[in-house]
Amino acid sequence: MKDRDRQIQTRFMKRATRPMDALIDLIDRVKGEGQEAGATDDQLKAWCRTAQGQFFIDLVEAENSVGFHAPGEELRVLTRALDAIRKGRMSLRSRVYKVAAKAGKQAD
Repeated sequence: MKDRDRQIQTRFMKRATRPMDALIDLIDRVKGEGQEAGATDDQLKAWCRTAQGQFFIDLVEAENSVGFHAPGEELRVLTRALDAIRKGRMSLRSRVYKVAAKAGKQAD
């Protein structure tokens, strides 16, 4: 039984780390671009997505069972966090393409 508990909790920790790392990366990207003059609509959308992603991560962390009580539900919520973060990254990427188009360059 203890081995099963450890297995569930280890798997949960691996799953929970990915959205948190993605969230931190998105925040760093938004801040990096935020150093430019003025916030764009795309940056504001990305900030909104960071808040959504953080909400879902916090929801799972606050439950504090480390995946033991409802691993399926926690996985669903962490997937929603990743989706919100992905949408935030898409907002920033959209901005890169807009800036490149104005400059007459192709974005990477």
